[in-house]
Amino acid sequence: MGIMARKIFGYFLYAICILCSIAIFSALPKLLLEIFKIYTTNFDAYQIGIVIGLSIGLTLISTIIYFIWRFSKKLIKAQL
Repeated sequence: MGIMARKIFGYFLYAICILCSIAIFSALPKLLLEIFKIYTTNFDAYQIGIVIGLSIGLTLISTIIYFIWRFSKKLIKAQL
């Protein structure tokens, strides 16, 4: 793969990371609302499961985005 193709692919990965980051930030209010529901109402196993699932999912997606971001940074700075 040539240098120009790597840079284009790196910028493409940047765009994907930005879109996924926007998705994570849009999911944060739902997570915070569910956490708030747990402390204001009775402890419900369903709500606790939702909070744990959302937390694990957002953490996993954030970690994947971080590594893709680092990889795309390497691709953009690649030189011969």
